[in-house]
Amino acid sequence: MRAQQTAGMTGGSAPFPILTKALGRGPESTPGTFGAASGRYRFTEYCLVPGGQYDISGTCVENPHPKDANDHNMIVKGSTEEEFLISGKTEKELEKGLRKKAVLMILGGAALSVVCMAILLAKFGLL
Repeated sequence: MRAQQTAGMTGGSAPFPILTKALGRGPESTPGTFGAASGRYRFTEYCLVPGGQYDISGTCVENPHPKDANDHNMIVKGSTEEEFLISGKTEKELEKGLRKKAVLMILGGAALSVVCMAILLAKFGLL
């Protein structure tokens, strides 16, 4: 909602010029700083609500700085297996979605292989 309000503001009421003016600098006069970006941008914002139920999948590692006896494990994005997922869906919904995506990627890869083979055979005159 705040992004929509900011996008509708004109000129001097945008947050970046107000911030740089408060800091005593202008974005165009200070080398090495970033000015306000122009163009269209799209972003997605997510919110994890305290007390909500979420499924977290990732790599389990030992916590280097545990606070108590129950704080020895952490779920992180692994170095070899980079999967890290936080979802509000149930485990069954999540598994069903991942299976569907995997099947589509396998079938898409097979179709792409057949098309590429046909192109190569046609190019060499063997089709």
